[in-house]
Parts: sequence; structure tokens; C-alpha cells
Amino acid sequence: MAAFSPDPAVCARCHREGGGCCRLGKGEAGWAFGLSQGEVEALAAASGLAPEQFVTPAPPGEDLPAWAESLAPALASSLVRGRPWRLRVDRGGACVFLGAGGCSLPRSARPLFCRLYPFLFGAGGGLLVVAGPECLAWRQAQGRPQVLMRRLGTTRAELRALYQRLVSLAG
Repeated sequence: MAAFSPDPAVCARCHREGGGCCRLGKGEAGWAFGLSQGEVEALAAASGLAPEQFVTPAPPGEDLPAWAESLAPALASSLVRGRPWRLRVDRGGACVFLGAGGCSLPRSARPLFCRLYPFLFGAGGGLLVVAGPECLAWRQAQGRPQVLMRRLGTTRAELRALYQRLVSLAG
């Protein structure tokens, strides 16, 4: 029996309501995270698609807002800089893997940032929740990170390991 009671449908419900983290709004291109070569290869294997069907070159010169970089200094290097590819989005800004049931990829095949979000670790190593008010899971957790972790089926240890892998890929 699991030590937490995840709600795997919470993200799909959020996206059906028009919110969701797998969708970029107008002017949010700087928030699109980059992909490592290993992530691109894993996505191709899991999806059966050729990389050109789900990745696009990251436009040059995109950076995260300064406040975001100061919050978690590893963020910019692990998400944008030095990573020439990012996930393709449709005209509405939705990730190519976003379907009616949420993400069409198994959790283990998703990019590191997708598995980590909406959590990050700050400059002092503390766990941060970076979900916006549109995040249904965060609203249901009523601002309690432990409840959010349980709803999303993760643990602090798993999040820390994912974050460390993400930062190590940044070099």
C-alpha cells in the first residue's frame, strides 16, 4: 500500500477547467524549460515519435524573470541556458503531450522539470511550491506542501533527487 494517496486525475481536471501548468500563456515563452539530449531520447522512446515531432528549438535570448532566478539560482541554468530544445506547443500554448486525460506520457518518461513541478528547492535548500493560483491541486491542498505532495503522489526525497538530477544536467 502506498504511503500517500495520490489523485492522478487532479492535473487532467485542472487542464479541462482551462488552467494547468502544461500550457504557456501569451508572453510566457521565457518559462518554457529546456530539454537535455537524454530527455529528448527518453521522450522519443516513450512516445514512439521522432524528436522533430515534439521538440522545437528554443528561441535565442530567452531568460527567466530576474526574481525567479534569485529565488532558485539553479533555475535558469537548469531550465533555459545551454539547452537548445524545448517541448513543442500548439497554437493555444498547450504541450504536445497534453491530452484530455492530462499528460499522455508515463510519469517516468516525462522531462525532469515536469516530474518536479510545482516544486523547486531554493538557494538555501528549502522546498518551494511555485504553483500559481490556477493550480487545482495547490488550491485543494489549501497551501499545505505536504498535502500537495501526497495529492501528486510524490515525496520530499523523490523531489530532491529529481532536482539534483536537473541541476547536474545544467553543469
